[in-house]
Amino acid sequence: MENKPGWRAISYILGNQIVERIATLGMMGNFMVFLLQFFNLGQVAAANVLATLGGASNLTAVIAACVADAYLGKFKTIAISSFGALMGMVILTLTAWVPQLHPPSCTSTENCVPPTSFQLGFLILGYGCLALGTGGIGPCTIPFAIDQFDTTSSEGRKVMNRFFNWYFTSVTVIQLFSLTAVVYLQNRSWILSFGMLSLLMSFSIIIFFVGASIYVYIPPEGTIFSGIAQVFFAAYKKRRLKIPVIEDEGIYYDPPVDAKTLLKMPLTKQLSCLNKAALIEDNELNRGGTVKNPWRVCSIQQVEEVKCLIKMLPIWASGILCLVPVVQQGTFPVSQALKMDRHLGANLKLPPATFNVVSLITIIIFLPCFDLFLQPILAKVTKNEEGLTSLQKIVIGDICSVLTMLSAGLVEWRRRGVAIAHGAADGVAPMSAMWLAPQFVFLGLCEILTVVGHTQFYNTESPENMKSIGNSLQYLVMAFSIYVGTLMVNVVNQVTRKYGGIDWLNDDINAGRLDYYYFLLAGFATINLVYILRRSSSNSIAMENKPGWRAISYILGNQIVLKIATLGMIGNFMVYLLQFFNLGQVAAANVLATLLGTSNLTAVIGACVADAYLGKFKVIAISSFGTLVGMVILTLTALPQLHPPSCTSTEHCVPPTSFQLGFLVLGYGLLALGTGAIGPCTISFAIDQFDTTCSEGRKGVNSFFIWYFTSLTTVMLISLTVVVYLQNKSWILSFGMLSFLMSFSIIIFFVGASVYVYIPPKGSIFSSIAQVFVVAYKKRHLKIPIIEDEGLYYDPPVDAETLLKMPLTKQLKCLNKAALIKDNELNVGGTVKNPWRVCSIQQVEEVKCLIKMLPIWASGILCLIPVVQQGTFPVSQALKMDRHLGANFKLPPATFNVVSLITIIIFLPCFDLFLQPILAKVTKNEEGLTSLQKIVIGGVCSVLTMLCAGLVEWRRRGVAIAHGAADGVAPMSAMWLAPQFVFLGLCEILTVVGHTQFYNTESPENMKSIGNSLQCLVMAFSIYVGTLIVNVVNQVTQKCGGIDWLNDDINIGRLDYYYFLLAGLAAINLVYIFYCVKYYHYKVLIDNNTI
Repeated sequence: MENKPGWRAISYILGNQIVERIATLGMMGNFMVFLLQFFNLGQVAAANVLATLGGASNLTAVIAACVADAYLGKFKTIAISSFGALMGMVILTLTAWVPQLHPPSCTSTENCVPPTSFQLGFLILGYGCLALGTGGIGPCTIPFAIDQFDTTSSEGRKVMNRFFNWYFTSVTVIQLFSLTAVVYLQNRSWILSFGMLSLLMSFSIIIFFVGASIYVYIPPEGTIFSGIAQVFFAAYKKRRLKIPVIEDEGIYYDPPVDAKTLLKMPLTKQLSCLNKAALIEDNELNRGGTVKNPWRVCSIQQVEEVKCLIKMLPIWASGILCLVPVVQQGTFPVSQALKMDRHLGANLKLPPATFNVVSLITIIIFLPCFDLFLQPILAKVTKNEEGLTSLQKIVIGDICSVLTMLSAGLVEWRRRGVAIAHGAADGVAPMSAMWLAPQFVFLGLCEILTVVGHTQFYNTESPENMKSIGNSLQYLVMAFSIYVGTLMVNVVNQVTRKYGGIDWLNDDINAGRLDYYYFLLAGFATINLVYILRRSSSNSIAMENKPGWRAISYILGNQIVLKIATLGMIGNFMVYLLQFFNLGQVAAANVLATLLGTSNLTAVIGACVADAYLGKFKVIAISSFGTLVGMVILTLTALPQLHPPSCTSTEHCVPPTSFQLGFLVLGYGLLALGTGAIGPCTISFAIDQFDTTCSEGRKGVNSFFIWYFTSLTTVMLISLTVVVYLQNKSWILSFGMLSFLMSFSIIIFFVGASVYVYIPPKGSIFSSIAQVFVVAYKKRHLKIPIIEDEGLYYDPPVDAETLLKMPLTKQLKCLNKAALIKDNELNVGGTVKNPWRVCSIQQVEEVKCLIKMLPIWASGILCLIPVVQQGTFPVSQALKMDRHLGANFKLPPATFNVVSLITIIIFLPCFDLFLQPILAKVTKNEEGLTSLQKIVIGGVCSVLTMLCAGLVEWRRRGVAIAHGAADGVAPMSAMWLAPQFVFLGLCEILTVVGHTQFYNTESPENMKSIGNSLQCLVMAFSIYVGTLIVNVVNQVTQKCGGIDWLNDDINIGRLDYYYFLLAGLAAINLVYIFYCVKYYHYKVLIDNNTI
């Protein structure tokens, strides 16, 4: 078992497979033409021969796999099957060579003579031996190759992963070769081609046997079916037994595994009903520890091997629908190509079936590129040596299946429309058949990712003694895909012909609706995708080895792309409403304000639903799809029928109709609601991926916050520049691209589904909060004893899903009375009789956490007023200053906001890479600065922002009045505004990061999303309070102050006084923050695993 040969042995196996595949695929690939043209069979008879023997080949794959694992071993099975395939090829060569073994050739001047029974029987014997031989080789080759690697080492697994990539690359190259060079040779001479292919098959056998002295041989272990049956039988017999809560050593039968087995499997909690098969009852073991009757008790290894097979079945089933487009690629796409322009240049007209080659070329290009370039990059990003796990490949493959069908449907919808409009006699559309290429590119990616993913999955997840059986599942899934695809075609054909009015699959595809069939398949593929994600993601909590940055890479990637899409769509929407929808400023502002307010409210509702019912993953997923639907609707509003005609200076502006406005509001509403619900769940979901009980995990959380907000700010900068520029060129193009980016962000999010840790929701937490207040109120007259004995408070063990237990604290101790136990409040087992009469310590402390966070939350309102008002008064200042940059370039007044974004982009990485390590050494705190320290410094920067803004405005106003220009512009560079925007950027990032980090670390475990939604609420309150201050100052100074501080002409007003007022309020708020921080006590936690 040691020093496995690896690539030394693989070179022979891969060489054998390349030559063998050229021979067998070359013989079988064009056999339909041989039957029709050389054996004078009709289409139905020929198709029946191929289908029957093809089905037998798939069945042989399963039988051969069982024989290999149970009796002969993989080497002998491959060897015998190879000789069988060679014999079949020799027989087929004889049918072409010997005139007595095939009917006479058929010319146009005479009737075709069918083959005799003997000739047909001899042909079927040859093709049957070939089909059965290839069926026996297939499922054993890959497991035999895997046996040559040491899969217990990291290096062995890496090499195995590379083998999968290069194996399927070589197979695809061979398919391409068989479809071109071999077919060309067969068109010249069937005898010569069959003879050469038989010779190649002989050569492949020689290559295989040359490596015999190098191979590692895993001996068969006898039939495994009796072992599987024993597990089910024993579990059924013991179905009434109870599995003990505390599983002592010795209650399960767990003998040492034999020396042939590399890896022993521990007992798992999944499919726990089968665990009963391993429970030991009295008199079931001999004195030596062996079982008396293997049908009464099974080993843990047996039970876990059966579980492996059962757990693989749902993933296996997911491949059936996924591969339907692959098995149908030679049917309907060919019909499409026949009705399109297939010319390549003036003289070359491509055959309709040639476009299948695009999928093969895609595979040939993709796999080496993935192996050489993408996989090393992904391995670094995901911290997974394979780059992508087998399940992630399967998920991406199914996404490509959906995209294949959508692409095919859209092309067919367009092709049919063009063909009908053109009205040619032959029904051919004047549309290049190269439009079929995208669907074949997606099809190639779908095929290779699904097949490689499934093959890798079966080989890594199958029990050691069932590798070939596991691998044969790939052949079964292909067979089922053919049968299910055929069934769907027949059902759709019959139903639409009988009930639909239009026969979707009419022989004349211009009269049918093939596009509807494609969209139906896309719908099934989407349902299948949801099924795959459901099966591949575990809803149990992984307490140990949390994925950390492996999962964060997907979440962060999703958020970057998602924010570009959503901020790009929302950021410039006011201009879209004004210029494209002909709305007035007030109406447009009302639409935006109403929906943005709803978005903030949705953030809280989404957080509550995530923590209480659906979980964060599902809320993010549902909200993402809602956002995508909203963006698609908004993209459609850019179509002429869904918006009012453009308004020119020479005509009256036509307002939107009620339907157009309603459709717009529906789209923007879904976008706003979706983004609102995503926001508070994403960060808390990301935090779940770190183990916050260890120092490394807490550092990871801190680093995540910094890079999250850095990327968010960079995205805002892109949205303010590149996206706005693109929207000025074309709204429909920009909206379409942003919708595509949103789709891509969803794909990124779902790709990581098998990596994420999922913290399950725990039901509504509001009743639990209410219980604490009600019980504390009812027991308000009770006295808390000075000496608090054990048992005085209700303190049951927390459930296994809760990582950290909270001890009772002295703060807000009036609430501690809710946990005091009175007579007759507990059952005999220690559970509460009425949860509205006594609460647990954990409940009480969770409510305290929320209450203690509120003063810190309130401190952020005044602190963020400069942030939410940066697009108003500073713009008015810039308008009255010299904005020239050089002689000819004049900056727009709103451009100076970019300074705060650039400050954030520069500051955060510098802080993470340089400042934080230094501060960690100085402060002896692994985070460098605590969340509260960041909030304090943010409050200081808020004061400095307002002071700086006031001083600059005081100077600007004086210069402007002294200069006395007609337009009121001061001869003073607008770059003097930069310092206040630098402080503003620091204020924003420190306050927002500090608050977000504070909510995520101090919120109770089951209220993370709710805690995180407080950030959305503080922003909303900052907007409302800022607006209130502006209105109060405006009215008071206008009525009583003599000078209207916020006059429309800022040279007449005293904007500097307003800034100094805000600085004063910010200073008071800073004192308040200091007071809150001084008396705040961080949450105390006990690791539940140590209790």
